[in-house]
Amino acid sequence: MTVALSVHYVREHIRHSASSEIKSIARPSSALLGRLFHEVAADLVGVDLRTNGFSLLETLDFDREVWRTQLLRHAYDRLLGPRLARDQARLQEPSSGILHLWEAIQSLCGWLVGLAWTAVRPDKHKRTLSWTGLRTSFQAEVPLEA
Repeated sequence: MTVALSVHYVREHIRHSASSEIKSIARPSSALLGRLFHEVAADLVGVDLRTNGFSLLETLDFDREVWRTQLLRHAYDRLLGPRLARDQARLQEPSSGILHLWEAIQSLCGWLVGLAWTAVRPDKHKRTLSWTGLRTSFQAEVPLEA
């Protein structure tokens, strides 16, 4: 049987399953900051090769720290920074919300680097995906079925 999962369902399930320690450090967000996070995440795995994070990583030497540093720079300079400038007037909440957004983007970038590192190892016997396969396997806003 196929089941379609919404982002809301997954988020609520994770929140419900999280330990009390994790719940206590979770920080609230605004709708705008949440939207900005999802827009950046969608661009990082989207079809536009200019914003897709895996396309950037493919051009770099096979060095995990270089990947992380360059993906963070790309995420801020090309994706998050322009959005923060665009919505500056609406971002009048305390700056800690923006700091938490940046921490979430950093975590997302670290996760994407880990996926890429595992998937496209230079040792062909351990490689699980090509760069093209990686880009097409991870996409935003598509129904997830299991």
